[in-house]
Amino acid sequence: LYTLAGVIDDLTKLLLSVREGCDPQVFYNEIRPWFRGADSDLPSRKWIFEGIGDYPEIKVPTELSGPSAGQSSLVHSLDIFLGVDRYSHASHVAGTSESSVEKPSTSFLTRMQSYMPRHHRAFLRHLSSNPRPLRQLVERQQDQGLTEAYNVAVSALKVFRDAHVRIVALYIVGPSTRGRRPEGETQGTGGTSAIRFVKSVRDQTAGAIIQGQ
Repeated sequence: LYTLAGVIDDLTKLLLSVREGCDPQVFYNEIRPWFRGADSDLPSRKWIFEGIGDYPEIKVPTELSGPSAGQSSLVHSLDIFLGVDRYSHASHVAGTSESSVEKPSTSFLTRMQSYMPRHHRAFLRHLSSNPRPLRQLVERQQDQGLTEAYNVAVSALKVFRDAHVRIVALYIVGPSTRGRRPEGETQGTGGTSAIRFVKSVRDQTAGAIIQGQ
């Protein structure tokens, strides 16, 4: 668990290193517009699916998200292994923007798994369906050293998500405020209300820390 915490610390450093080679204004104004999905685009730019009318059995897609950090199977696997997913993937952490027409009943992170490569999804299903009840084991053992090690790993994941909040603030919220963009521009490319969502997931992760027994 301490080794895993060190790995997550390295991931945090990698995440924050994006600042060294990517200017926030360039990202927001020149790169990010190409990342918008159908559920995060401006209402005035409705997506048209040509030819879909020829196939009445196919429903018009109501959710097609753009690229999102939530599509990282690596972070999902950390959540599942540590038993944090029951907090970070809770259904109320839907990540839906205020402008969304439909309010999904499943969490944003759970929905993002459908955008992963098939083998990645299979691996996550394997982790979930072959229970590795690490968190339950830690709680059941009531061993101070084990609990401390577990909390160090979960805390590292929380710090990783602190860094994600900082990146969203730097690359999305800041440029949108300075550019006085219309409402809706602070959405994540996956259709979430960006800063609100990443803060919610961060807070839910912190809630997974096992309190003193």
